[in-house]
Amino acid sequence: MTLEQVVLTMINDKMLDNGQISEKMHSSIQKDIFSLITSNTAAMKREEQINSSYQYHERIS
Repeated sequence: MTLEQVVLTMINDKMLDNGQISEKMHSSIQKDIFSLITSNTAAMKREEQINSSYQYHERIS
């Protein structure tokens, strides 16, 4: 679990504990937290691959 996931989960849990959101909303938000972080991680990996490929082509040119 990333630091971002931990923080967002803690906020989500606190809102549930304080009665600010329902169980259903809590569950939905939790799913969004994990899918958002997963998407960002995949995008960062793709960017790293593109940068690596670009640097390789720059060296051999």
